Amino acid sequence: MKILYICDSDPKPASGVAVKIASQVAAWQKMGIEVDLLSYESLRLFDLHMQPKSTPFSFSLPAGRAWFFQRQIVASYRLMRMTRNMDYDFCYCRYLLFMPFLPVALKRAARRLVFEINSDEDKEWRVTNRLLWAYNKLGRRAVLPLADGLVCVTPELASSYDSWHKSTATIANGISCADYPFVEDTGNKTPQVYFVCSSEQRWQGLDKITHLAGLMPNIIFHVIGVHRRNKSNLVFHGRPPEFEVTELLKGADLAFSTLALHRKNLDQACPLKSRQYLAMGIPMVYAYVDPDLPADAPFALRIENTEDNYVKEMDSISTFIDRVFKNTAMRRKARCHTEENLDAGIKEKQRLGFLRELG
Repeated sequence: MKILYICDSDPKPASGVAVKIASQVAAWQKMGIEVDLLSYESLRLFDLHMQPKSTPFSFSLPAGRAWFFQRQIVASYRLMRMTRNMDYDFCYCRYLLFMPFLPVALKRAARRLVFEINSDEDKEWRVTNRLLWAYNKLGRRAVLPLADGLVCVTPELASSYDSWHKSTATIANGISCADYPFVEDTGNKTPQVYFVCSSEQRWQGLDKITHLAGLMPNIIFHVIGVHRRNKSNLVFHGRPPEFEVTELLKGADLAFSTLALHRKNLDQACPLKSRQYLAMGIPMVYAYVDPDLPADAPFALRIENTEDNYVKEMDSISTFIDRVFKNTAMRRKARCHTEENLDAGIKEKQRLGFLRELG
């Protein structure tokens, strides 16, 4: 089997998505699959170490929202030219926004096209960007019918795409456990709580973490992903490369995953950061339904997916922190669950099985 994997943008060291893609491609190659990784942002090919090499169709345009549509149009045109003589069995990529030359490019690239669905653009953009929502509402009618199959990361997303009548697999995000060290004991005398986020994404709930830090002055909170002024018990670490994130998380006694999914009208998720927490043995608090995580898992506390969840359930959160702090048995359970259920090797066997069913 020969697969062309198109990623939305050039893989960057600070990107969790780039790490996920690298683990997928590595797992496929171990299973004897031939894979090429192509960036839609620049039409450069990338190796497993995320090192680029130019192609005759590579290009570069200024970054920023003002150039968004120009970059997308140029990319779709150059991809159409690039795929003229391609002969892949599958083209695999996240859902791509319609551009004039994109349908021809995707159909030329391979005999089968599979979209990975990581979010509900219709719900999300309706809240965050009405112009983009309206454009996509029309454009998706020219893009989604091209797909031979969909891979959705949650049952909720799979359900939202039922009306397109596509062969669909639900495969939640995984992680390469071997790439993350299990930390049995942090050695901390005071609980150190971590939160990995992106400031642009309100649904992650950074504002809730900053408020919670003010309500829990005896706990030290750490935020990775944004630059802000530190407070007495709130430390901001900026946006370090992914390997530095792992180093920082070695000191985590507990971590928070997404807390505000309700802000984009969703209830289910499987964030990449939650997989890293658990792979390292870090108990976590989260506010959504994870298809791979039992609601009563002892190493994870699920709270309500509501605006005031962190206030209403502060007592539960405090009790949970006390229970898991210095609890090595709990940390082992988190790691074991990840190895047995979330490892990339398991997930990618499922994904390749679905591709083979598509023929």
